[in-house]
Amino acid sequence: MARTEYTSKQFCTYLDAEKAWEVIEYKLMGYDRDIDELYPEHFLVEKQMIVQQELLSKLLMSGEQFKILENEYSGYALTSNGRVFNTKSGNQIVVYFKKDQIVVSIRSNRINLATEFMKYGWSFNIDEVKRLYEKNKWKHLWGIKKINY
Repeated sequence: MARTEYTSKQFCTYLDAEKAWEVIEYKLMGYDRDIDELYPEHFLVEKQMIVQQELLSKLLMSGEQFKILENEYSGYALTSNGRVFNTKSGNQIVVYFKKDQIVVSIRSNRINLATEFMKYGWSFNIDEVKRLYEKNKWKHLWGIKKINY
């Protein structure tokens, strides 16, 4: 089993060497061993998804839907009201309103919300999203600021 070496934001995990070699040997002998058994329980994707969904359900307005983003955007979720959340901390990410689009920056990538809405089959009305942001005083900026990475 793995153990966490530090409790800081820089996360390090060290695998149990004996257990790791055991899994490797069994794999070489042709046995089907899952390497996921080497990692701590909080690494399990299924458990992470449940925790993320519980956190997001507390933050949503009634009738608001969400989708957890994947691949390079993992750890973030988009809602049908145009909000973007960090699924680990629950913080809402600042979106940028332009004249005809809404953009959010995640890990040095810009996402156009209209495109994401189309992927999930949600209707995108930029005026409605702007109205919700103004009404609820959610964090947003007008125009795209230059972001240095």
